[in-house]
Amino acid sequence: MVIEYAETTGSNRISFTLSNILLSSKFGTVQLSLEGNKPRIEWTTLQESACAGFSIERSENGSDFHEIGFQQTKAIGGESNQLLKYQYTDNSYVNASCYYRVVMIDQKGAKTYSKVLFYDPKQKTSITIFPTIINNNRFKLKTNLPSEKLNLQVIDFSGRKYYEANFTSVGNNQAQDIIIPGIKLKPGMYKVVIRKGNVVLLQQTVMAE
Repeated sequence: MVIEYAETTGSNRISFTLSNILLSSKFGTVQLSLEGNKPRIEWTTLQESACAGFSIERSENGSDFHEIGFQQTKAIGGESNQLLKYQYTDNSYVNASCYYRVVMIDQKGAKTYSKVLFYDPKQKTSITIFPTIINNNRFKLKTNLPSEKLNLQVIDFSGRKYYEANFTSVGNNQAQDIIIPGIKLKPGMYKVVIRKGNVVLLQQTVMAE
């Protein structure tokens, strides 16, 4: 597009040429959670340009992927520079380890691939909190489980419950900040208990300074 400007009382003329700038498409987070016993792939996009939609792919060996579903973009006209959230539940899943990835496809067929996620239904639960010396009511949590809803309790050694809340773990071995709001833990020893339903997944001693 060319825009021209000319003075009404002179011969000066200035031309501006405007060209379309194509923005690249970008994934945000990509993670697994569970819907019942079915893996659910959750992803966000930070930016979409001429996006048509997303192919959800699964692989048994981590190399050979095939499409198990497709979702249209939520971006109007395929264009967005805002955070958009998506999810897809693998209802065709059978009880076996597998790999997932999401493929962002633009309107010309070009593809952008997400990272690959691994799911193993037999995987042993691993949850850690760190550091074990707590400052400013803050610590980090990491679990190899998919993202899911958990219960957190902080209890002193007399059995008094100082704090309890439900939260959604980030999962997938990604560290997340846990902040205990509204109270100030007195210096001393506490137990942090994390449950999924009635099952205790972690009980760890920490020290508040």
